[in-house]
Amino acid sequence: MKRQMMELLGSGAEAEKALGLALVYEAVAEEGLGQRERASWSWNLAAQVYPGFREIPDTLVGEPVNALRERTHECLPNAASEGAGPGIPEPPRVRMKPKPGYTAGASKLEIEGQLVVRMIVGADGRPRCPVVLQSLPAPSLTVQVLESVYKWEFEPASINGTAVDAFYHLTTDFRGRR
Repeated sequence: MKRQMMELLGSGAEAEKALGLALVYEAVAEEGLGQRERASWSWNLAAQVYPGFREIPDTLVGEPVNALRERTHECLPNAASEGAGPGIPEPPRVRMKPKPGYTAGASKLEIEGQLVVRMIVGADGRPRCPVVLQSLPAPSLTVQVLESVYKWEFEPASINGTAVDAFYHLTTDFRGRR
């Protein structure tokens, strides 16, 4: 269903709300199924697309939402670098990055813009906690990019050869398809 929404949604507040709520329910379902990492990613996407989702009563989304809310502290880099000692960190590097598609709705509207995202690349090389610093006019396109980024593989940052959490910035430019 989310895939269909992303293909059909355009831009604006109603599109943000519809997609954001779908992401909230997706996160709750993933949490209920024990897919903790994936649930946290979807939860963070919902926060980026539709911040108003936090006003949804718990009774509408169920018990798993409490676990998701409690894990917001995971969006800070881990103090793992303490064990690495002093030194200049080597930044994370992308090993594999599937390219995002251009959603039909965004293509039809010839959406253009720049998406700027800050995230954490964990010591395990996995991205987490995306924060959109500059969004695209179509929330579906923002989600499409971030869903692709979830599949990226990184060589983690390191200090003195020890893998550590680190921030990573991504800038993606989109030009309307004509």
